[in-house]
Amino acid sequence: MLRSSGILLHPTSLPGSWPIGDLGEQAFGFIDFLHKAGQSTWQVLPLGPTGYGHSPYNTLSAFAGNTALIDLQQLVIDQDLDQAQIQAVVNNCPRISFIQAHELKHALLEAASQNFFHRPGTGRFKSFTQFCLENAEWLEDFCLFMALKDTFNGQPWTDWPEGLRLRQWNKITEWQKDHTEQCDLYKYQQYVFYEQWDRLKRYANSKQIRIFGDIPISSPTIPLTSGPTNAFSS
Repeated sequence: MLRSSGILLHPTSLPGSWPIGDLGEQAFGFIDFLHKAGQSTWQVLPLGPTGYGHSPYNTLSAFAGNTALIDLQQLVIDQDLDQAQIQAVVNNCPRISFIQAHELKHALLEAASQNFFHRPGTGRFKSFTQFCLENAEWLEDFCLFMALKDTFNGQPWTDWPEGLRLRQWNKITEWQKDHTEQCDLYKYQQYVFYEQWDRLKRYANSKQIRIFGDIPISSPTIPLTSGPTNAFSS
């Protein structure tokens, strides 16, 4: 059997100007480091959206990505954000704060999504539409859940109104019609995460670096082993 070695490092531990690491320049630099050091594996741990405590093993979904890992600089290149918008936030960022990283990035991603949806004729918008179609099986319910969670200020789903809690079709449909923009925001975030993760994974593979993930412990659904980016495979 061919022996190999690598390094375990969750992307949130990468350095940078943001409170936690992301899938941007430092992640690509880490791949370069692994390649030069003769390593062949990057073990990333689960990459799902985290719940209380922000442990990568405590996720809200086994399919969705952690949008706190999105590289905002790439969104400037994609013309979804202006550099000035990012800089105004970065200048006041605390160091190593998962709570602040999520809250501040969520606000910027909301602004980015508004810019994105105002340009429906672009190639990326067509790619977004295709992403939503290919992943509808989990994406629709996840985005609905997150939008509901926002609406009810993070309360457990067991405390939501009965019609929504029990997924009564007429109540769910009515709520979705009234909160389309909220659900679309989360669809956009997932699209961007997978777009950036796919780019990073392809770069790693071009350097003969395998990506090795793990299964979240508390997620209620099956782990992500395939999908648009085949995220946890080599």
